[in-house]
Amino acid sequence: MNASRALSIAAVLALAVTHGVARTRVEGARTKSDGAAVVPFDSSNDLIVLSVTLDGKGPFRLVLDTGATGHAISPQVAEELGLKVEGSAGIDTGLRTMATAGIARVGRVGLGGCTLADQVFFVAPLPPSVPFQGFLGAEVFRRFAVAVDFRTARLTLTPAAAFDYKGGGTILPLKFYKRDTPQVRATVGGVSGWFKLDTGYNDALALFPKFVAAHRLDEKYEPQRSEQGGATLAGEVGEVSVVRVPSLKLGAIELRDTEAAIYRDAGTSNDAFAGAIGTKLLERFHVIFDYRGGRLILEAPRTSD
Repeated sequence: MNASRALSIAAVLALAVTHGVARTRVEGARTKSDGAAVVPFDSSNDLIVLSVTLDGKGPFRLVLDTGATGHAISPQVAEELGLKVEGSAGIDTGLRTMATAGIARVGRVGLGGCTLADQVFFVAPLPPSVPFQGFLGAEVFRRFAVAVDFRTARLTLTPAAAFDYKGGGTILPLKFYKRDTPQVRATVGGVSGWFKLDTGYNDALALFPKFVAAHRLDEKYEPQRSEQGGATLAGEVGEVSVVRVPSLKLGAIELRDTEAAIYRDAGTSNDAFAGAIGTKLLERFHVIFDYRGGRLILEAPRTSD
């Protein structure tokens, strides 16, 4: 794990941010013969950062985040687009302190060869050091089956109703917390729980306080070191203890010697989850999020395009 950790760990709307991330060039999208769109992304610091147009302007750099129930942009982007920002919404960032955001509508969101029409965006300040301007949340995954090839830094977006999986990957059932937050069942050190899938979290595994306390995991695993837990829209998460988990099972898949961060702030929305699975773990696979089919598909990394 690294000190510039991002973590979006909320039940309602969350954003995790990183610091000092280098930008890389992202080339244009292309369309496959079956109509699915192939969209490159910037994988800096193990996040999925997309080049997105909003109402024909941009591109803007938005993180694709399974941990977020909605889309969000910074006030600077809203101003550039000339959007009317109205009302306010509470943002649950997994901390005791809520953040607030305005609400605006974007007529067209362009993502490669795909367009999302009439999308609601939350408008909230981001820390000035982050190299992105907002994020895209659950609506993308409701509309498309999303395949993530971390090796080539490309997404494949297939309209959800047209997706038909014929491969031999490991299929894990998904369940959804409050409709939009995907979870998979995982076993850590012999105890099982439902873990949030969070592509806004750029580490491997987070263990949340209620699950840790119930199974006395802080006694079972000796801390290797302490680190800052990252930043959210409501402030810093605080220190976490980094441990090594000898065995992590996802269905028939067993991963050995995985680093995990133990979070300490109990009594928050994180109590709904055993923990979070982030991109540093998911990038070991070719990953397909199929919300319509209620499944996560993990394939061995591909060796050719």
